Amino acid sequence: NHMHKCSPLTNTEEISVVRKDILVYPNPTDEILFIEIRNINVIEITVIDIFGKLVFSKKRIKPQQYDQISFSHLESGVYFINFLTDNAVFMHKTIVLLD
Repeated sequence: NHMHKCSPLTNTEEISVVRKDILVYPNPTDEILFIEIRNINVIEITVIDIFGKLVFSKKRIKPQQYDQISFSHLESGVYFINFLTDNAVFMHKTIVLLD
């Protein structure tokens, strides 16, 4: 049983589906987390650490399909990404592993 290394886009274990219209990859990430948003208006993206502290916030002025978050200024650990839409908030857990 051999494991094959795939790119983040083809390895389903590394793509996290927050909902069917929000994809986050790779997870875990070593620095940059890529976000793909389809057919939903995400107004703001925030990142909270395990202590509940806001460590990143980004208002989205115009709806775009692709976005990204850099974790290079943060420590390795577990973070929660919140996607704020017009009428709901979707939370997603991601793991950051920095060298």
